[in-house]
Amino acid sequence: MKLHESDAQHFKKVLIVFLHGDNGGHITLSDDKGTAVRLSKKLNAMVVALQRPGYTSPLGKSDGFTSFQDDDYTAGNVDILAGALDSLRRHYPGRRILLVGHSGGSAMTALTAARHPAAADAYLLAGCPCDVVAWRAWRAHSGDKSGYWGRSLSPLKEAGKIKPGTAIRIVVGTKDTNTLPKFSEAFLEKLRAGGVQADLTYVEGAGHASVLKTPEFIKVARQMARKLQRGAGSGQGDDD
Repeated sequence: MKLHESDAQHFKKVLIVFLHGDNGGHITLSDDKGTAVRLSKKLNAMVVALQRPGYTSPLGKSDGFTSFQDDDYTAGNVDILAGALDSLRRHYPGRRILLVGHSGGSAMTALTAARHPAAADAYLLAGCPCDVVAWRAWRAHSGDKSGYWGRSLSPLKEAGKIKPGTAIRIVVGTKDTNTLPKFSEAFLEKLRAGGVQADLTYVEGAGHASVLKTPEFIKVARQMARKLQRGAGSGQGDDD
């Protein structure tokens, strides 16, 4: 875990937790760059960069399972993540949690919303492989040597467990050739069919990684943080 704290916090009642994408079981959580740092600076907020279950970094190895082929969106890992969020909630009492995930981290974010709805207060997904079966087929077709995953849960199949009223928003780049926009669209459709008023923001010209550096992504995160600061929901409808 890395904690990033701006000098003057604007969102004093909010804790943003960022989950990184898939990286074969190894990650480096930087002190001075990356999405967590950017969110902290842009939003003047407290942000925790959380090492996903099973991952190894210079900080050590986290509980849980992963492998060099990833395929680790498992029920056990989701439970571990929910436990970590509970620990953060107890460590920072009075703060509402905005869980932000990118790529595989967004799949874990969605699964947490489905299986542990009290783990966070709002959920933001960026570049989500929300339909894991279709995504893995696409990755195999597009040249990735690893195709089918047999262990991972799919957010699309778990979407029916997400309760109406859950604050959840999705951001995807129109030029994301990894987690194609249609995977986010399918998840959104399933959410809305279940009564969840989710929202999808398209970022024109953004790719899978570059979407995290866009004003649109920061804007959505700010909207959601503002709503949590006020004690409300997802931030849909706020202008800045």
